Amino acid sequence: MDIDDNCPLTANSDQLDNDNDGFGDVCDLDDDNDGIIDTADNCQFMMNADQADLNSNGVGDVCEEVVIPATALTPNGDGINDTWIVQYIERFPNNSVEIFNRWGNKVFSTTGYDNTWNGSGDASSGSLPAGSYYFRVDMKGDGSEILDGWLYLTY
Repeated sequence: MDIDDNCPLTANSDQLDNDNDGFGDVCDLDDDNDGIIDTADNCQFMMNADQADLNSNGVGDVCEEVVIPATALTPNGDGINDTWIVQYIERFPNNSVEIFNRWGNKVFSTTGYDNTWNGSGDASSGSLPAGSYYFRVDMKGDGSEILDGWLYLTY
């Protein structure tokens, strides 16, 4: 038995200890120390004691990938695609979002995007014309994790 082994009765040559509690992950029943044992935890390595799972897919929201589910924006007041939704963006409070028209001119930008963009331009430009727009979502606001693509705005 080695006093430096964080799981002396189970082989674990990598000595991983996700929650830094001194117990190796292979013998730790709660790898993220959130009070939910790993076999019942929907996000084993990230704290999520509330086990929130908005889309009911069995994966905790804190482990979900950021998704841009709709590439069409129809801000006509019917409650469907009236704002541009980037699922789980709230996990990245330092995010920045930029929207460009087809000529490459920036028409909208913000930091800390909160899923409220409704097709209006920056400042006092009002509603943007229907058409295709290029988006760039910088998840961390530092250029290290970018989502980009096209969306269509129609009324």
